[in-house]
Order: sequence, then C-alpha cells, then structure tokens
Amino acid sequence: MAENKRWSDWWRQFLGFSSDGYHRAVEVLTKRYIEESQHVERLTQHAQRMQYPQFRDKLLAIAADEAKHVEWLAEKIKLFGGRLPEVSPTSEPVKNSWQYLLEDLNEGQICAAELMEEAQSLREELPTVAEVLERIYQDGVRHRDEIRKMLMKSDGRIAQRHALGISNAPAGFNAMWPRALLSIEPAYARLIRRRTCILHARLGM
Repeated sequence: MAENKRWSDWWRQFLGFSSDGYHRAVEVLTKRYIEESQHVERLTQHAQRMQYPQFRDKLLAIAADEAKHVEWLAEKIKLFGGRLPEVSPTSEPVKNSWQYLLEDLNEGQICAAELMEEAQSLREELPTVAEVLERIYQDGVRHRDEIRKMLMKSDGRIAQRHALGISNAPAGFNAMWPRALLSIEPAYARLIRRRTCILHARLGM
C-alpha cells in the first residue's frame, strides 16, 4: 500500500499535477468506472427481457459501447497509479419493456449532467481526463436518442392499447405517462401528445 502511494505521488509530481487535481481525477474516474460497469450489466439485463428482438439488439449494442467506456476509464485509472474498484452486482426487478426503457433513459440523463460537470471541473488541469469524459458524454447523446426512439414506439403501442381499453397496458400507466413525457425532449413529447390526441379524436374520446 505504501509503495503504491509513493508511486502515485511520484507519478503525479512527474506529470506536474496538483495534489487536489490528481485526487479529484482519481475520484471521478473511479466513480465513473463503477457507474459505467453497472450500466453495462443493467443494460444487458434489460436487453434480455425486451419483448421485441430489435429492441434487444439495440440495447446490447449500447451495452457494448458502455463496455468500451469502462476500458477507457480503467486505462486512465491505471495511468494515474490507481487501483480498479470492485463493482457490486446489480439486481433488476421484473418489469415490462417500456418501464426498462424509461429507466434507462432517466439514468442516462442523470449521468449526462454529472459527466459535463465533472469534465468542466477537470478540463483546465487535466484535459486528457476531461476528453475521455466528453467522449463518453457524446456516446450518451446518441444512446439516449436511440432509447427515445424505442420508447416512442413502445409508448405508441401502449397508448393505443390503453385507449382501446385493452387490459394488457402496464399497471400504473396513467400515473407514469406524464413522467415519460417529462423524461424526453420537448419535440418528442409534443409528437407523442399530438399522436395521442389524433387517436382519441378518431375514437371519439
């Protein structure tokens, strides 16, 4: 342990990093490593439970990208002389595809805000670390867009079944529907509302 600390201190001084900046970078990278690792496991679990095979394939592709993020973060942690943390396994309760997708979208949005804040705090002293975080953020933008598209398709099917009174709409749909709209970009939300209004008009509702 003492040897690792001496090596980390020497490496930090060699690279010209301040003590605060170095420890902040290791802290951020370690936290992000754990969260990205859990994202991989969670997305893989969700993919395996998707009703539609095309949704399963897309989530698995996103999980593969997230696995690359874990590799990038591991490289940076080792470069700074840090140790890779242990990652606790995740356990997901059984839900339907729509709920899994909504959960993935919400999680991605929370992660995006944290990534940008962390990148900005490190950009001046540790631009290479900030660059990795920004690359992860940019991938996240694309991933969230893909999840939104899947969610819209899933929402459309659920909304239509619910409007027709078919009983296999998910439990708590009425309560969850407004939150779903708040969880996506305004343009998508307006499109979903417009389609729902058209459907209601056709059904005389």
